[in-house]
Amino acid sequence: MGDWLAGKTPIRASLYAFLLSKKGLNLEDIASAIVAPRVFPKQKASTTPTATQKNFIAPLLKEIRGERTLREVGDILRLKTPAAYNHWESARRDIPLHTFLEAIDQLSSRLHTFCEVIGFEKNLSKLGFPSHRKDFSEKFFTLPWTPTVFLALQTSRYESQLKHSSAKLARQLNLSIKKIDDALHILADLELVTFDGALYRHRKGQFYAPPTLSKSTLERLNLYWFSQSKELYSQPGLHKIEEHALSIESLEKIKTWVAELRERIREEVKTSTPETVAHIHWQVSDMLP
Repeated sequence: MGDWLAGKTPIRASLYAFLLSKKGLNLEDIASAIVAPRVFPKQKASTTPTATQKNFIAPLLKEIRGERTLREVGDILRLKTPAAYNHWESARRDIPLHTFLEAIDQLSSRLHTFCEVIGFEKNLSKLGFPSHRKDFSEKFFTLPWTPTVFLALQTSRYESQLKHSSAKLARQLNLSIKKIDDALHILADLELVTFDGALYRHRKGQFYAPPTLSKSTLERLNLYWFSQSKELYSQPGLHKIEEHALSIESLEKIKTWVAELRERIREEVKTSTPETVAHIHWQVSDMLP
C-alpha cells in the first residue's frame, strides 16, 4: 500500500475506489463527506474500475475543483500541464492514487475526512500529507462549541489583539471561560493551533462532521445547536420552518437552490476578510425528506 500511495507502483484511483466499493463502502457517502455542504450528484452503480472512474472519480474531481481554473489547479498541484487535470475530471485518463489524495487535500482540505470514512489508518505524514489521527473528528466534535472557538481564532478581531484572552473570547461567543479553555486544549492536542507566546495561531482547514461519528457525539451536536437556535425563532423572517405540499419535481428543484446558495455562501466566506463569526442555520433544508 505504501508503494501505491507514494506513486512507486502505478495504481490508479479508480481501482482503489472500486476495491473500496467491493468492501461494501458507499462511494456516494465518501464523496459527500469530501464536498459537503454541496450535494454530490447521484451516480450509476459502478461494476468495474473503468465505470468507477467515470461515475465517481471524474465527477468528484470536478466538484472539488469548484470555480478554480485549470491553470490555478495546475499550480496548486504542481502539474506539468493544466490539461492533465482536465483529462482526469473528464474521465479521458485515470488519475494516480497519490495525486488523487493530494487533490483532495489541497482542493477541499478534507483528506482527514476521506481517511475516516474509508477507515484508513496509515500515517500519511510520511508521504507529505498533513498528519491524521484516527479519532480526529470524534475528538474535534466532542465539545460542540470547539468549531466556534476555532473559527473565532481565525478572525481579524482576534488576530489584531496583542495578547490572547480567554475572557474576551468567552464574552464574544457567550461561552464560559472554562469552555473556551477546554476547546483550546482540544485544538492544541489535534495540532490545529499553536501558542506563540501571545496568541493562538491556527492551521487552516474545513471540518465537517463525517457520517462515521458515534451516535452519541452526533446527538450531542444536534442537541447543542438546536438549543442555541431557540432564541432565533421569534425573529421575523429568520430561521422559520415552513411546510408546503408540493410535487417531487419542485422538491428536487428547491433542494438544488439550497445547495447552490450554500455553495455561494461558502465561496463568499472563503474570499472575504474575517471580522466576526456567523452561524447560519439551515433548518428548512435539513428537514426536507
